Amino acid sequence: MAISGFTATLEVDDAGSGGPKGGASTKFAGPTKLSLPQLTAATFDATELDQGAADPYEREMPTGTVKPGRCKGEMFFSKANYTRLQKLVIAGRGYTFILKSPDDLSTPGTPVLLTTTWKGYVADVGEVVFEKGTGLIIPFEIVVQEKPTGYT
Repeated sequence: MAISGFTATLEVDDAGSGGPKGGASTKFAGPTKLSLPQLTAATFDATELDQGAADPYEREMPTGTVKPGRCKGEMFFSKANYTRLQKLVIAGRGYTFILKSPDDLSTPGTPVLLTTTWKGYVADVGEVVFEKGTGLIIPFEIVVQEKPTGYT
């Protein structure tokens, strides 16, 4: 079943201005593309030094830790969105981000949104290209600092 992502929302506790963390949790206006952070199980090489030619394969073992990837997104350009993202890049880490996905419509009735919360910071605000005949998009990335809740 395909899901349209236009109902996903992203909010952060900066009171909507890029201000100090711990303010009112405020949604960004008009996100167009958001991604849940990738989760990667960390591994180490456990190949034995005396491993003979009968078994020439390296052995990978899990460490038991998980590395969360970056949450990537794009939103329509507005002065407020761009200024807010700029301030969040400078402001540093420890903000609480809340990403709500659209409902997958697998059960009839009231939509149940997947809500993912994590501490992090805005690491990248991409270039905004002013091109005739196209919409202005702000690409950005958020680093996940701690274990996300809601989908793990």
